[in-house]
Amino acid sequence: MSQQTVGHSEEKSSWVSGLAALIVVAALVLYYTLADQSLWLRLAVLFGGIAAAVLIVAISPDGRRFIAYAKDSWYEVKKVVWPSRKETEPDDSSRIWFCSDHVPVSMACRQID
Repeated sequence: MSQQTVGHSEEKSSWVSGLAALIVVAALVLYYTLADQSLWLRLAVLFGGIAAAVLIVAISPDGRRFIAYAKDSWYEVKKVVWPSRKETEPDDSSRIWFCSDHVPVSMACRQID
């Protein structure tokens, strides 16, 4: 890929991100500007602006890469064999004992200094 293509892609990405940020700021400004309107209308404007910004970012190339990364990360988390409750209880009790026994002592030592 040439330098010109990379530069153009980064420029387009920053432009899309800037547009999304501008939409979120506009939604926030409208939320506070419509203070005399009902809460439901204000929330609809706020969440509608956030949804539009997320949609704009999601269809951008960077957004697609982020979504692919998030899906891969979630797939990896699901592959982890998490310990059962019965397996974690001995560890929890030892941590609780350590913290209840040692942390107050170390805090008292800090106050002496």
